[in-house]
Amino acid sequence: MSAKATTPVSNMASDSATRDPAQLRNDIEASRDAITDTIKRLDEHVHRAFDWRTQVRDHPFVALGAAAVGGMLLAGMFKRKASPRDRIVDAIADSVEDLTDKVRNRVGSQLTRTVTGSLLKAAVTTVVAKKATEFVIQMTTNAFNSNNGESET
Repeated sequence: MSAKATTPVSNMASDSATRDPAQLRNDIEASRDAITDTIKRLDEHVHRAFDWRTQVRDHPFVALGAAAVGGMLLAGMFKRKASPRDRIVDAIADSVEDLTDKVRNRVGSQLTRTVTGSLLKAAVTTVVAKKATEFVIQMTTNAFNSNNGESET
């Protein structure tokens, strides 16, 4: 700005009385042109600041982030609510899943007990049968030997 634009109003009034009208008109025209130029530059600056195309071109990553956040907010606002049919199907699915878990746990524990018990019974029976067989063989051998021994004497 010029020095005349920064002078106080009281000084301007005294200056205007001493200057001729043509000089005043030129000063007013120059001030008007300066103000018009300043307003045009300000308008261009504001237009550039609020033009979304320019902002996206100048700051693409910020624009991408803003679009993603906006999309998430909109998706959260318009989230689809489950219909009564969907809620019933979900409830049935949860019930079937719970029932399946219970049956699996019972059958699994019963099967484990049965298999473990059967294996234990089979092992004990095998050991007892083997010992009984050995005992019978030993008794038979002893009896045979004692009968053979009596007949020889």
